[in-house]
Amino acid sequence: MFINNFTYNFVYCIDNLSRLTQPADLQLLQPKQVTLQVGQTPAQPETQPAEQFYEMGVEFHRTGQIDAAIQAYQSAIQRAPRFDSAYINLGLAFIQLGQLENAKDVLQQVLTLPDRLETPASVHTLAHYNLAIILERQGEPDEAIIEVRRALAITPNFELAQRLLQRLR
Repeated sequence: MFINNFTYNFVYCIDNLSRLTQPADLQLLQPKQVTLQVGQTPAQPETQPAEQFYEMGVEFHRTGQIDAAIQAYQSAIQRAPRFDSAYINLGLAFIQLGQLENAKDVLQQVLTLPDRLETPASVHTLAHYNLAIILERQGEPDEAIIEVRRALAITPNFELAQRLLQRLR
């Protein structure tokens, strides 16, 4: 089970993430060349844990290096296709870049995975909530209301979704 509160930190501050000017160190995402001793076998890039890529993505995301974060989240998902937190943050990164259709596709994928209860909201709740934000930004308030109601049906006390519903009415 992948539990990481960074996902929820991004939900709370998606519109307020600072953008730093330092370039992403994309070399961290590339497999390294290793000199082998006789009898050793090469480590495959796939053996690098999904969590490690996820944590790199979170750090890139936190520092405003969104393209690098996307690459890291995608690497995490490639290694662990059911890594729901990586999908959520990938969707948030796409939202930040204004790639709303990509974000919608990723968040829809979250809804095909098993739901996982978390605080302050389940993974499916977060997916529906973020889909509502996308639909609001696309000028589709009626569809946004449907998604935020789906979020609240799962987690009725999710304060962000309650506020979004009030704003959409």
